[in-house]
Amino acid sequence: MSYKAKKIVAIGGGEIGRAGYPVETTTIDREIIRLTGLGFIPATHSPHYDVEKDRRAGLKKVMRKTPGIALAIDNCAAIEFVNDTYRLITSKPRAKAYKTYWKKGHYHEEKLPKQKTFKPLADLLAK
Repeated sequence: MSYKAKKIVAIGGGEIGRAGYPVETTTIDREIIRLTGLGFIPATHSPHYDVEKDRRAGLKKVMRKTPGIALAIDNCAAIEFVNDTYRLITSKPRAKAYKTYWKKGHYHEEKLPKQKTFKPLADLLAK
Protein backbone atom coordinates (compact mmCIF):
# COMPACT_ATOMS: atom_id res chain seq x y z
CA MET A 1 0.00 0.00 0.00
CA SER A 2 1.39 3.38 -0.94
CA TYR A 3 0.20 6.89 -0.23
CA LYS A 4 1.45 10.42 -0.66
CA ALA A 5 1.94 12.38 2.54
CA LYS A 6 0.56 15.91 2.53
CA LYS A 7 2.20 18.97 4.00
CA ILE A 8 -0.44 21.17 5.56
CA VAL A 9 0.31 24.60 7.03
CA ALA A 10 -2.19 27.26 8.12
CA ILE A 11 -1.07 30.87 8.44
CA GLY A 12 -3.54 33.20 10.08
CA GLY A 13 -4.19 36.83 10.82
CA GLY A 14 -3.80 36.15 14.51
CA GLU A 15 -0.90 34.23 15.99
CA ILE A 16 -1.51 30.76 14.49
CA GLY A 17 1.28 29.39 12.34
CA ARG A 18 3.21 32.60 12.10
CA ALA A 19 6.67 31.06 12.49
CA GLY A 20 6.28 29.22 9.17
CA TYR A 21 7.45 32.24 7.18
CA PRO A 22 11.13 33.13 6.69
CA VAL A 23 10.37 36.73 7.68
CA GLU A 24 7.73 37.69 10.20
CA THR A 25 6.63 41.20 11.16
CA THR A 26 5.47 42.25 14.57
CA THR A 27 4.71 45.53 16.26
CA ILE A 28 6.74 46.92 19.14
CA ASP A 29 5.84 50.40 20.35
CA ARG A 30 3.86 50.99 17.11
CA GLU A 31 6.93 50.25 14.96
CA ILE A 32 6.84 47.29 12.55
CA ILE A 33 9.96 45.17 12.94
CA ARG A 34 11.25 42.04 11.18
CA LEU A 35 11.72 38.69 12.91
CA THR A 36 13.09 35.43 11.53
CA GLY A 37 10.62 32.56 11.02
CA LEU A 38 11.13 28.90 10.10
CA GLY A 39 10.92 29.40 6.35
CA PHE A 40 8.17 26.95 5.34
CA ILE A 41 6.58 29.56 3.06
CA PRO A 42 8.90 31.89 1.08
CA ALA A 43 7.05 35.10 1.92
CA THR A 44 6.81 37.71 4.66
CA HIS A 45 3.83 37.41 7.02
CA SER A 46 2.00 40.38 8.51
CA PRO A 47 -0.86 39.49 10.91
CA HIS A 48 -3.51 41.81 12.40
CA TYR A 49 -3.63 43.78 9.13
CA ASP A 50 -7.12 45.13 9.82
CA VAL A 51 -6.80 46.03 13.50
CA GLU A 52 -3.41 47.66 13.96
CA LYS A 53 -3.71 51.18 12.57
CA ASP A 54 -0.01 51.54 11.68
CA ARG A 55 0.32 48.06 10.17
CA ARG A 56 -0.27 49.03 6.50
CA ALA A 57 2.25 51.86 6.46
CA GLY A 58 4.74 49.83 8.49
CA LEU A 59 4.53 46.83 6.17
CA LYS A 60 5.00 49.07 3.14
CA LYS A 61 8.19 50.43 4.72
CA VAL A 62 9.49 46.95 5.67
CA MET A 63 8.78 45.56 2.19
CA ARG A 64 10.84 48.27 0.51
CA LYS A 65 13.92 46.49 1.90
CA THR A 66 12.54 42.91 1.73
CA PRO A 67 12.64 40.83 -1.46
CA GLY A 68 9.62 38.83 -2.54
CA ILE A 69 6.05 39.27 -1.38
CA ALA A 70 4.27 39.76 1.93
CA LEU A 71 1.00 38.13 2.92
CA ALA A 72 -0.96 40.62 5.02
CA ILE A 73 -3.76 38.86 6.86
CA ASP A 74 -6.72 40.27 8.79
CA ASN A 75 -7.85 38.77 12.05
CA CYS A 76 -10.39 35.96 11.40
CA ALA A 77 -8.68 35.03 8.11
CA ALA A 78 -6.13 32.33 7.29
CA ILE A 79 -4.27 31.03 4.29
CA GLU A 80 -4.27 27.25 4.15
CA PHE A 81 -1.33 25.64 2.36
CA VAL A 82 -1.48 22.00 1.24
CA ASN A 83 1.59 20.78 -0.62
CA ASP A 84 2.09 23.30 -3.45
CA THR A 85 -1.41 24.83 -3.28
CA TYR A 86 -3.22 27.42 -1.17
CA ARG A 87 -6.62 28.94 -0.44
CA LEU A 88 -7.93 31.81 1.69
CA ILE A 89 -10.44 30.88 4.36
CA THR A 90 -12.23 33.16 6.84
CA SER A 91 -14.41 32.80 9.91
CA LYS A 92 -16.05 36.21 9.39
CA PRO A 93 -17.30 37.64 6.07
CA ARG A 94 -15.38 40.92 6.42
CA ALA A 95 -11.98 39.25 6.98
CA LYS A 96 -9.50 39.56 4.09
CA ALA A 97 -5.90 38.89 3.09
CA TYR A 98 -3.59 40.70 0.70
CA LYS A 99 -0.44 40.05 -1.29
CA THR A 100 1.86 43.08 -1.12
CA TYR A 101 5.15 43.81 -2.85
CA TRP A 102 7.30 46.43 -4.53
CA LYS A 103 7.87 46.17 -8.29
CA LYS A 104 9.66 48.71 -10.47
CA GLY A 105 9.38 51.43 -7.83
CA HIS A 106 5.63 50.95 -7.21
CA TYR A 107 3.98 49.36 -4.18
CA HIS A 108 1.23 46.83 -4.90
CA GLU A 109 -1.48 45.59 -2.53
CA GLU A 110 -3.65 42.89 -4.12
CA LYS A 111 -6.71 41.54 -2.29
CA LEU A 112 -6.77 37.74 -2.32
CA PRO A 113 -10.08 36.10 -3.28
CA LYS A 114 -11.86 33.82 -0.84
CA GLN A 115 -12.07 30.41 -2.45
CA LYS A 116 -13.27 26.88 -1.83
CA THR A 117 -10.78 25.27 -4.19
CA PHE A 118 -7.01 25.33 -3.91
CA LYS A 119 -4.84 27.30 -6.36
CA PRO A 120 -1.16 26.86 -7.24
CA LEU A 121 1.19 28.32 -4.63
CA ALA A 122 3.50 29.57 -7.41
CA ASP A 123 0.75 31.99 -8.51
CA LEU A 124 0.52 33.47 -5.00
CA LEU A 125 4.28 33.91 -4.64
CA ALA A 126 4.79 35.55 -8.06
CA LYS A 127 5.02 39.33 -8.38
